[in-house]
Amino acid sequence: MLNAGRILKSISQTSYQYSQTSPEATSDLGSVAAFLSWLAYSCDPEDLLTPELLSQFFQECLEYPHWQQQRKPLSEEVRHFLEAICLQQDELFNFSEVLWPTRIQIIEIEQLPDWTDAVSSYLTAQYRTQEKFRLIHDESTQKLIALVLKNNGELSVRQFNRKFFIRDGALIPLREDLELHYSSHLELRNDVPQKIETAPFTTARFLVQNQQLFGTIARGYFFQKMNSFSGIELTSTPKLFYTIRRLEQHFIKRESDPFYQATVDSTEHCVRMLKIGDDEYIQKAPDVLSHAQNALEYVFIGDKLLSLLVRDLQYTMAGRSQELQSIKPVTALPKTTAVKQKEEQIWSPNKNQDRTRFHRPRESDLTN
Repeated sequence: MLNAGRILKSISQTSYQYSQTSPEATSDLGSVAAFLSWLAYSCDPEDLLTPELLSQFFQECLEYPHWQQQRKPLSEEVRHFLEAICLQQDELFNFSEVLWPTRIQIIEIEQLPDWTDAVSSYLTAQYRTQEKFRLIHDESTQKLIALVLKNNGELSVRQFNRKFFIRDGALIPLREDLELHYSSHLELRNDVPQKIETAPFTTARFLVQNQQLFGTIARGYFFQKMNSFSGIELTSTPKLFYTIRRLEQHFIKRESDPFYQATVDSTEHCVRMLKIGDDEYIQKAPDVLSHAQNALEYVFIGDKLLSLLVRDLQYTMAGRSQELQSIKPVTALPKTTAVKQKEEQIWSPNKNQDRTRFHRPRESDLTN
């Protein structure tokens, strides 16, 4: 059977660049380019091209108003492309089982109780054994977060928006694939595909191997590669890092969260060191403050302790800055001939001068 790797290897993506010269005329190049870009970021090379995989592509496409308005061309162009590939490589594909965009009716649920009920019914139908799940409304991202506890102690964290469609008489979330997988120790599982939305219309797909990340971030309705990473730490991708840490606040207590404790401890320590006048922390303080502010804004939203510490650090930095300004030594200006003559007159026994006049130093002449 065809797989993602064979398709991408046999077709050059550069041959299918979308032309925006005529908004009314969508060419075959646009839909096929989007499909190839999606395969590149969302699939492993060995993933088989199945009706389910193709349906997933169409569901993700219909997140975007552009493809909602281009359902028919999207269906026809991708089908013509795959038929040509199958003919070229002597493969068979069952197109009758694909959920084509022209058959997908999108329903956007407005009321939170109805939205919650729809997701709950969907999850109940999916998890028919002893899995337990809990739904949380994340107001900051306007998504429902489902925490699914499995029989073996592993945890799945899923994101759902308000868009649904009808399949077999039931309401199904348009995006079913946004999911993080955790071990029983609440650590991201190794060698399991992880997929999460980091911002509107921006999706990250990655694997964790030995605490290092391998993956891609794609954005927009053509699934353009925004960033790719191979063997980096999670902290090296701030947007992904803060998105994951924000989700973890729904099931990890802050008192036992190493990231929270490290942020609080470093902020408290910086305040103490500034108050005793430690020169090293005078330089470090802006970075510590920036880290604490980001954690408060993107992860620990509204946390009272961290809010107080951020405010305390800001006041301490401001006070310390004023102290430094008040004790900055004055830099002596080079003496001119006139100044030297004036000093000689001052120390002359025949003169009544009693003091030397100093020039007020310029701000640029003050030492830091």
